[in-house]
Amino acid sequence: MLRLGVKRISWVDGILAMGLLFLVLGVGMEYRSKVMPETEIELTRKEGEERLVVEVVGAVERPGVYEMKTGERIKDALIKAGGLSGEADRKWIEENLNQVEELWDGQKINVPKTTEVLGVTTDFQKINLNMASQTELEKLTGIGPAMASRIIEYRQENGGFRNVEEIKLVKGIGEKMYEKIKEEIKI
Repeated sequence: MLRLGVKRISWVDGILAMGLLFLVLGVGMEYRSKVMPETEIELTRKEGEERLVVEVVGAVERPGVYEMKTGERIKDALIKAGGLSGEADRKWIEENLNQVEELWDGQKINVPKTTEVLGVTTDFQKINLNMASQTELEKLTGIGPAMASRIIEYRQENGGFRNVEEIKLVKGIGEKMYEKIKEEIKI
């Protein structure tokens, strides 16, 4: 009969063995981090791939919310919405809507219907701060050529107005001026 001798390991030897194991693992990890540095992955989009969302309402065939590409124009959004409906106020659009203006995220494009409805004043007769020309802005109570220019400048620098109250951020338009024109303007 063959007897194998089993040597008992003391607890001191066990602790030393565990310490040696942790030392080897630590050295190995340190070596790996120096030899194989972490690689940073940077995700990039191709130019023009960025998306934005706009809402097209009013006199278009398919009003709704549309996903557009950065760099697309108001005209592109109108096409995506099925084009102008038969009710569209084409004269107003021709005179006031800059169809080559670049879209911005969150923009709302409101295409007015013909305003000849029993002489009733509608929201469409208000001046749209994001689309109005210099001449139209000058029609607002108390707004002259210099102030109209500042409104247009603010609109261009900030990607348009998000709400009518934002007009108070234009230099020279405070609470009093806003109170005078708030019923004449819209977004």
